[in-house]
Amino acid sequence: MNSEGAITASNGNGKPVEADQVSVAARPSNDVWRTALVFGGLYAAQGIGASMAQFVVPTLLRQQGIGLALIGLSYLLFLPVVLKPLMGPATDRYVAGSVLRRRKAILRAQCALVACFAFAALLRPGAGTMPWLAALLFVVMTAIAAQDLSTDALAVEAIPPTRRGIANGAQVAGVYLGYVFAIALWFQIYGAMGWAVALLALASSFVAIGIIGWVGSATFQSQQAWSSPASSEVRLASAFRHRPFVNGLVFLAIYQLGGRIGAAIIGPFLIDAAFPLATIGWVTGIGMGAAGLAGAFCGPVMLGRLGTTRMLVFTGLAHALCFAGLAVAAQFLPAASAATTVLVLLESTVFALSYVALFTLMMSRVQPHQAGTDFALLQSADSLVAILAGAGASWFAGQVGYRGAFLAGAALLTVACLGATRLLASRPFCLPKLESSGRLTAQDRLP
Repeated sequence: MNSEGAITASNGNGKPVEADQVSVAARPSNDVWRTALVFGGLYAAQGIGASMAQFVVPTLLRQQGIGLALIGLSYLLFLPVVLKPLMGPATDRYVAGSVLRRRKAILRAQCALVACFAFAALLRPGAGTMPWLAALLFVVMTAIAAQDLSTDALAVEAIPPTRRGIANGAQVAGVYLGYVFAIALWFQIYGAMGWAVALLALASSFVAIGIIGWVGSATFQSQQAWSSPASSEVRLASAFRHRPFVNGLVFLAIYQLGGRIGAAIIGPFLIDAAFPLATIGWVTGIGMGAAGLAGAFCGPVMLGRLGTTRMLVFTGLAHALCFAGLAVAAQFLPAASAATTVLVLLESTVFALSYVALFTLMMSRVQPHQAGTDFALLQSADSLVAILAGAGASWFAGQVGYRGAFLAGAALLTVACLGATRLLASRPFCLPKLESSGRLTAQDRLP
């Protein structure tokens, strides 16, 4: 065992070879439930932290009489998440190919989250403590960005391709559960026991998640066949010189733009369709959350049966049909129709299903020697599409009506599905093969 805790083996010439270089087929497979528990917990932590910054703290600040203009500045806290790709090269240069180093990076991020929320328990939300809360939340979002980078890369490096659907289903489910915990359960604890107890409970949950993540990932073994790359090999620009990555990026942009345009106007559409606020709360909160979790749990099963490309086409066309149905509902169905509610819940289920396949696609398009960097670029592209669609969808619906906006989303999804075979046909990045000596074969060497 070396200084990093990696197991060594012989390469046939009497020289030790890192466990990272042992044939993937010879390694024991990671347990399905262990994979789901580890990644579900880590992504739930990210969902909790993000929802605290996005929903919980702004709500509490408004309750304390803080002005809307100042509360609006809270969205600047998401800058670390947007700029996450800039962290990627530095991270990959140090930890790429080493599961132990990835796990240590995740543990450090979890410790930072625990410390921030424990310290925040000493404060009270209000005008006097707002600068401190803002600084703590900025550290929280930076830690979340760093953890997300390392967790995504760990999934690429340590989870065999046949198990990535499990990790991605756990990711989607974990984020949903994190949002539910932070928005629903945390407010109940806060209302009953106060600010300090609620935040200490939150910090305790991060302690538990950190322990589960560290212990549960102890048996993970790297699927990589080389050690950390030279610093000159890890660059943001490197991703855009590889056709599989670029094609995946183009597909992701078109596919997600269609889905985001329709999803962004569902809330306003329900208001204008004369749904009571209480009903909207149940539909968009409990109903859509449950539908999303159902999609996250069913996604890995469907992915195993259909494969990534066929599942993306299936969910894309199903999503387009949901939007077409909502376009019909906007034009012809009566106010507060039960059929509209069913269509909204189906759309949420399909959206979650599509994310399981999308994350699996994204994992297959990254370069193994800079998995964190490339995956962060794809995630940032997805976030940028979400921001642009969210900002422009309501304006677009005001110009062409809800029917036109839903049909536009359906059309973009259909275009993406029609182009899926061509765009996704290029050979994705695979794990390099090894010669019997433990060296990379010539055709699998990185350029």
